[in-house]
Amino acid sequence: MSESKLFLVALASALAVACEPVTPNHPPPDASDAPAVCVAETDPAFCTRLQATCDSMSALDNCGTMRTASCGTCGGANACVANACKAPVCGNLGFPTQSIATAVSDATRQDAVTGVTPDGKTVLNQRRQGSCGTPFLLLIADTIGVATTVTDLSSNPSLASLRIANEGTLALTSDGLTIIGVTTAGTGFAASKRSALGTSDFAQVSASAFAALGVTPPRSLGFPAISSDSLAFYYTISGDPDPTRNGIYESVRASATAAFPAATRMPDAVQAFAYVTATSADRMTIFLQTQSFGMVVLSRNSLAQPFANPNAPNPPSTVPGFRTRPLGDCAALVGSCTAGGCPGEEICVFSR
Repeated sequence: MSESKLFLVALASALAVACEPVTPNHPPPDASDAPAVCVAETDPAFCTRLQATCDSMSALDNCGTMRTASCGTCGGANACVANACKAPVCGNLGFPTQSIATAVSDATRQDAVTGVTPDGKTVLNQRRQGSCGTPFLLLIADTIGVATTVTDLSSNPSLASLRIANEGTLALTSDGLTIIGVTTAGTGFAASKRSALGTSDFAQVSASAFAALGVTPPRSLGFPAISSDSLAFYYTISGDPDPTRNGIYESVRASATAAFPAATRMPDAVQAFAYVTATSADRMTIFLQTQSFGMVVLSRNSLAQPFANPNAPNPPSTVPGFRTRPLGDCAALVGSCTAGGCPGEEICVFSR
């Protein structure tokens, strides 16, 4: 056989092998080799897995895809806190017992509480230097152990750019370390922080966290208040030529280290009162000073809802005193307790 014929025979044999049916040892690919397709869980299953029973929840689902689902609402008197239905911490507003906080009160002068920590161990107090109309001193009282130390901050150089001698211009963070105040121009807020409780080494003020809240004359700012988680900030604007732009404002930030975004004017139910003194620890109850030196509270069932009067059309619930703020989970209240203004105004604890 010639070489050319041998080559053709070899080529034909190779082609025949290549075109033979695949043997069982080398099966063709089929659907069983394809990656499994993830079946996304239902919204109820998503909420159950994340133990969310109310409000919208945003998280990765079982397939690793970001999902936002409505997980329901709370019934009865319960409120939605961190996507769980719980009884609001200020559900009981009865405080029949009153006692003067002697460590932070002077019976001969007006004492106006302007901030208190949730544990009641640090109180920021403005005290009249004399009769009505005179400027205020600024005092901070720290209780460490069983001893209470009262420090006069009136001449602290780091606070000189804040309106510390004017009523309704200051707030205190829940850790007792940072004073927030209206600037001397009245058009912005700034904050000063100290290193530890019991010290007076407040740093130079910084306005960076409040830059978006500034106003221009003739508008002015007042009555700051900050929630215990430091996420919600409340204040008033006055002096705007358009009366619908005056009133109580709220700014809510995503984290305690972020700057506060531009604020929004709160609903009419809030605007019926003078200013915010505080919110409850779960931010479901808001404490509001009336124009006649009283205190009312409004509430809500979810952080996604506005504050409202649950007793409507009847008047909202009240609490004793004025400038009143809750301690902890509403275990007690701190506020002004002697009517008649200066000089007989003192600071009291209201308890059960």
